[in-house]
Amino acid sequence: MPGSPNIPATIFAKISNSDIFICDLTTINSSDSTNRKVPNPNVLIELGYAIAKLGWSRIILLFNTNFGDFPNDMPFDIDRHRASNYCIIDKNDNNGKKNLSSLLKIAIKTIIEQDPIKESDNPEETEEEKKRRLDIANLKWLMNSFHINSFDTFIEYMPDFIISRIFYFKDGFIGTMDSSHFHLYDKKLLQLIIDFRNNWVKSLSFSEHYGPDNAGKGYNYYIPADIFPNEKSEKDFHFLVDLRNILIGNLKSLLDYIRTDYLEVNLEETSKTAFENYKSFMDEE
Repeated sequence: MPGSPNIPATIFAKISNSDIFICDLTTINSSDSTNRKVPNPNVLIELGYAIAKLGWSRIILLFNTNFGDFPNDMPFDIDRHRASNYCIIDKNDNNGKKNLSSLLKIAIKTIIEQDPIKESDNPEETEEEKKRRLDIANLKWLMNSFHINSFDTFIEYMPDFIISRIFYFKDGFIGTMDSSHFHLYDKKLLQLIIDFRNNWVKSLSFSEHYGPDNAGKGYNYYIPADIFPNEKSEKDFHFLVDLRNILIGNLKSLLDYIRTDYLEVNLEETSKTAFENYKSFMDEE
C-alpha cells in the first residue's frame, strides 16, 4: 500500500473485500496471574467489523494453547461460537505449523463449499429489516442467559431468602449486555431491559444483611428471633420488599413486549437454553 494510508480504514476495506476472515484470539497476557486473560484488542475490533460485513459463517476463530487455557481464556461473549485450537510453541515448531495448516485447509474448504451469504450481500433487506434482524439475534442472545423459572423462584422468596443460582444468571445477563457486540436499535426494548437490569442488580446489592443458609442453597436475611438488629436493617428490608414489586412489574413489561413484538424469540426455548448452560457450568465446577 503506497503513501501514508489510514491503517484502520485500510484494514476494514480489506475485510469488506474478503470472503473469509481468520481471527486468532490467543491471549496476549498469558503470564499475568492477576488480571483477566485477554486477546489483542485490535483483533476484537476487526472481528466485530468482520461479523457485521461477512457474518459468523465466514469467520474462522483460532486459539494457540501454548499461550493460554482453551476455551476458558476465550472472551465471554465469543466463547459460544465454534473456535479451533492449535499449538505452535515457536517459529521453529514445524509440526505445529503443519497441524494448523491442515486445520485451516479444512475450515476454508468448508466455507467455500457451503458459500454462505455475506451480511453485506443481502440486497433485498431494507435498513429497518436489517435492524430488526439484528435486534432479534441480540435479544435471543441475551435471553439465552435468563432462566425464567429461577427468577420466579428468586422473586418468590426475596427479600427473606436469595437463591444461590440467581447470581449466575445475573452475571450472564449483565455480561451479555455489557459486551461490545450487544446492541439494540429498538429503544423501547432497550429501555425495558435497562430498567429490569438496574433493579435486578440493586436487589442483590445488600449483601451486608445476608448470610449463607445451612443447606448451601442460598442466603438468609439476618433477622435473629424475628427482630431486626438495627434501624438500617429494617429500612433496607422494607426497601427490598417494595423493590420486589417493582421488579415483578419490570419483568412483566419486558416479557409482554417480547411476546407481542418479537414472536421470533421463543422465551420457552431461551429459558431452557439458559438452564442447560447453568447445569453444564455446575457440572464443570
